[in-house]
Amino acid sequence: MIEIKNISKTYKKVKALDNVSVKIEKGEIFLLLGNNGAGKTTLLKLILRLIFPDSGSIVLNRKNLKIGYMQEEKFGKSEWTVEQILKCVGELENISMYELNKKIEDVLLKCQLLKKRKAKIKELSKGLKQRIKWAQAILLDPPLLILDEPTSGLDPMGKIEVRRWIKKEKDKGKTIIISTHLLDEMEKIGTYFSILTNGKLADEGKINKLVSEDLETHFYNIVKKERKNECDY
Repeated sequence: MIEIKNISKTYKKVKALDNVSVKIEKGEIFLLLGNNGAGKTTLLKLILRLIFPDSGSIVLNRKNLKIGYMQEEKFGKSEWTVEQILKCVGELENISMYELNKKIEDVLLKCQLLKKRKAKIKELSKGLKQRIKWAQAILLDPPLLILDEPTSGLDPMGKIEVRRWIKKEKDKGKTIIISTHLLDEMEKIGTYFSILTNGKLADEGKINKLVSEDLETHFYNIVKKERKNECDY
């Protein structure tokens, strides 16, 4: 699905990514892990082509690949309604208004937002805003989903529901990239992981191959080792 080859990206004098190579297979639930400042968001933006690398390349398996993006940061205007947010996303694609309205109805029902369709963004809780972000990501049924902290701000029931939604999308054959700090939650559904530290790829592998430790412990040990190496030179 996606092949990231020797990607590097520098902001002013800060090297956000340093010669990173990762291959993400079709149908994978790929967990992108790392501390704040590790380069996760930069890598996601490169895949989305919101920014471009200084060197290296990102190869997708087909041209004009539709991507659904669930961002962590704020979205839309606070005065917009839920319905307006979804229409704004849908109108970026060349589909009829009839088809768009049908997709909006479907996604509002799926995400339990029908009663909130006319509510303004500023009136909603963080949990409901997360639902809207998820709704806009899956609205056009894209084959690739990029989710940045998809369970942030959700209560336990909301987190369970999001994990179930993600698994359903995988069952449709979709490829899903998740950037998260909540390792214990996403380990339950993830299939592959990559760990970034200071813009470099520190480790990667299949989650079901972690026999002696869980993903959280493995992450801790890898990052701790990298930090020790930085102090030893």
